[in-house]
Amino acid sequence: MSLSNIKFNTNYDSYEYDIIKEFYSKALENARYYDRVSAYFDSKILALYSKGLEHIYNNDGKIRFIFSEELTEKDYDLMLEGYQNKINENLLIKFKRAELTEEDKKQLSNIAFLIEKDMVDIKIAFTKSGILHDKFGLIYDNNDCIFFRGSNNETIAAIESNHEKFEVSCSWYNEYRENLKIENAQKDFERLWNNNFDGMNIVDLPNTIKQEIQKYNEGRIILEEDINYEDCVLADLDSDSNIIVYNKLNSNYNFERDFDYKTKIKKYVYEYNENVFIFKNDFSYVIMEKIIDAFSLSAEYNNYTFVVSGKLKDYIKSRKYEIEQRKELGSMIKNRDSMIQKSFLQFESIVKNEMTRKLRLKQMWDAFFISYMIKSANYSVPGAGKTSIVYGAFAYLNSHEKNIIDKIIVIGPKNSFKSWKDEFYECFGDKKDLKLINIQDNKYKSTNERIYDLKYDSAKTNVILINYDMINSLKDTLKEIIDYRTMLVFDEVHKVKSVNGVWSTAAVDISKNAKYKVILTGTPIPNSYVDLYSQLNILFTDEYKTYFKFTPSDLSKKDEMLTKRVNDAIYPFFCRTTKRDLNIPMPNEDERIICNMSEKEEELFAVLHRKYSKNGLLLVIRLMQASTNPKMLLKSIDYNEYKSLLCSEEDEDQSSYETLFSDSSSMDLPKMDYDDYEKKLINQIDMTSKFWVGIDLVKNLVKSNKKVLAWGIFTDTIDRIELELLKHGIKVKKIYGATPLEEREAIIEEFKSGSFDVLVTNPHTMAESVSLHKVCHDAVYFEFSFNLTHMLQSRDRINRLGLPDNQYTQYYYLNLCNSTGIEDSIDLRIYNRLKEKEKIMIDSIEGNILQEITFDYLEDIKRILEES
Repeated sequence: MSLSNIKFNTNYDSYEYDIIKEFYSKALENARYYDRVSAYFDSKILALYSKGLEHIYNNDGKIRFIFSEELTEKDYDLMLEGYQNKINENLLIKFKRAELTEEDKKQLSNIAFLIEKDMVDIKIAFTKSGILHDKFGLIYDNNDCIFFRGSNNETIAAIESNHEKFEVSCSWYNEYRENLKIENAQKDFERLWNNNFDGMNIVDLPNTIKQEIQKYNEGRIILEEDINYEDCVLADLDSDSNIIVYNKLNSNYNFERDFDYKTKIKKYVYEYNENVFIFKNDFSYVIMEKIIDAFSLSAEYNNYTFVVSGKLKDYIKSRKYEIEQRKELGSMIKNRDSMIQKSFLQFESIVKNEMTRKLRLKQMWDAFFISYMIKSANYSVPGAGKTSIVYGAFAYLNSHEKNIIDKIIVIGPKNSFKSWKDEFYECFGDKKDLKLINIQDNKYKSTNERIYDLKYDSAKTNVILINYDMINSLKDTLKEIIDYRTMLVFDEVHKVKSVNGVWSTAAVDISKNAKYKVILTGTPIPNSYVDLYSQLNILFTDEYKTYFKFTPSDLSKKDEMLTKRVNDAIYPFFCRTTKRDLNIPMPNEDERIICNMSEKEEELFAVLHRKYSKNGLLLVIRLMQASTNPKMLLKSIDYNEYKSLLCSEEDEDQSSYETLFSDSSSMDLPKMDYDDYEKKLINQIDMTSKFWVGIDLVKNLVKSNKKVLAWGIFTDTIDRIELELLKHGIKVKKIYGATPLEEREAIIEEFKSGSFDVLVTNPHTMAESVSLHKVCHDAVYFEFSFNLTHMLQSRDRINRLGLPDNQYTQYYYLNLCNSTGIEDSIDLRIYNRLKEKEKIMIDSIEGNILQEITFDYLEDIKRILEES
């Protein structure tokens, strides 16, 4: 077959392709000539890169390598002055330095044989400073040529670790620009080969190294099956696809004295008998690799030969390929490929039969995605019905026809529990009974009681709800009950973004035994790509280090290539439903209500600007308080007041926020800050004019038979809103952090049933997993912070999937402004900053690309306080 009959991609990215299999092998099997330029050279690399060259031998071809060697400028000058032998000695030392495996020696034998037959020629390029960085190759048959150039070197890391990328041009496409690239590369190679580049000296491979290579020459091309494993430790695969290791050493080596064996291998060994290591069953390929790595270290340190059989290598490679297959499947599902349409129709039929609720088409595809991908993420926007989508997957996998899983275990914030219970009834009606363990149930008085029920009652349940702050204490029990018939769900998974946090570590640990896993969040990257680290380790506990490979340090970098690489890697494994997909009615334009300051209020704002002009954070906090409820100025600002602005009450590792503000809070001592006149001024104002405008607005809305959601931030304000509305005979209730969970749920149900008209709350308490859109369409914001996540989620309480096409949604924002204009309004400045951030966030979460969104509180403060 000629090269032109083979399909080659224009780009090969080692995150996406098996480069050896999909490029080199395909090309070299049908090649006759191969020219290659690459940095770096040693015996290990040469052995590695000789794989596949037997095909060119069979085609009676020719191979030319140009490798590079780094020299100092002084060494380069010495070489030109005739001291080449000294340079050659150093090169020989480097060549000999690498420890070679039996397979390496076989490959060196092959290349030695090809050198002897004058079919391989190697030259070394020495540059005046550094190395030859150009890396390209030309592969020919009798008629055509492939040219590739990129970042890949002939190094172990480049070929085996797959961290590289290169572009490919094929001569038979007859494209002018591509053929020009090939022509220029051919000229460059010949100039290099003939030593016609300034500042570079290209010499033949020294005879001393050729002689060293010839020591391995077996006089023929040796294939892998020809290798005879003797005097070595051999890792192989047994008949049950488990790793097994044979001690074939001629010496009586004592592994019990081997540090690497005792510390890294022995814990996996079930039995060592008659020089055979038998390992515990059901190892993932990742554990197999750990055992292989440990034996390799031991062999290197203790000077014995360790060999991994081709059969075991192929097995591990095939296990790694499973994620590649899932990757391909994920892309097919997201593109609704014709090849999976039949499977989807079968899935849809079963789900419709199992569920009372009718999923929309996009939701059905997302449920299909979760079921077929086995491990996946759903990054749908808030209000898109993620809970129903998961129940759709559960309906299929738990159906009589499939009977694949028994139960769902949901790990999430306790605020989400009500939604999981309510949505079960909505989704299944009388078709399926809810058999529930709610770990936050008031009946539990201790952790031991929870552990008992999980151990002995979980087999009788189909839904188990666990809150994040309990998973570490319940970790061991959860690991016992989570098995291949469990669907493990992490709701609002962005709460476990801390790389080494207690919750994150426990979440990864309990995920190991689950076959079906799904993570849910509408804001997958609230801070940076580092947030994905824990998410992907939860999903791909075994595969992360070998497939995704990003370290936290990698993910913290700020560059466009990182964005592309992250999205290329994760794209096939997540699905997303946007509000556009669901045609949720757009809310009305925000109504910004301007409330003019009184003279006393203007005077108070001037006082605050003077007192806190040197501390922007404290100034913003105090202005926010004074904008609605000035009496709060007479209290010190504790950590909880700060926390409410930036993090949710159930976020992991809130200590970072406490540390962040410790200096600022220690500076705020109101009893020393205000003189008697200023205290009198504060007390005279009581609540601001904005507050009373808001109370009148709520009263008028209620008179119009509308239910109202009133938002505040500070608990003092929430208490006062409730008190004033009660004075006017309005039925009102409140929810904030101190409200017990069951009481919260009861109040929400009363609001939905019409028992009262106004619900007063704050976003960090009730920003997630609460649906009020069927009964409430008006929200009044007495107070709001620059926390965008809280703002977006608070808005989504009443603008969600399920609204009729003609349903309005109205948000009212109260803004206190001075008499000279609106530029001194802290409310409007925060609102404008929110709108800036909202556009960035919406552009991100409404698309198919995961964008890194970083909002720094210092930048928020700066933008809020800057001159208009």
